[in-house]
Amino acid sequence: MIKNFFKRIITEVIKELISPQLEEFRKFILLQQESFQGEIRTRLEGFEKNIEARFDDFKSFMVREVEDIKQDIRAINRRLDDLYQVVVRREEHYSLVDEVRRLRDDVEMLKRKVFQQQ
Repeated sequence: MIKNFFKRIITEVIKELISPQLEEFRKFILLQQESFQGEIRTRLEGFEKNIEARFDDFKSFMVREVEDIKQDIRAINRRLDDLYQVVVRREEHYSLVDEVRRLRDDVEMLKRKVFQQQ
């Protein structure tokens, strides 16, 4: 009994002695936790802004690249149209050359017939 009594008294005394220090330590830990959370929150916000800025930069870069590609495609299409026109004209030219040859041949044949009849 006496042993339990002393044990209880010693426990109460220790609690009274340590309680204020434990409370201070608990407050210190809470302040550290809040500070840490605030720092993490600030860093995350900065990271988010940085990522958004990078994404916006990448997006504008891609828009410029797409516009450049569209311009290149338009230029290539114009060149293809020009090339097609050249091919069409060449075909027309060859067709006309063939027609001229046939006409020359016909004229030569007619000349021979005329000269043979005389």
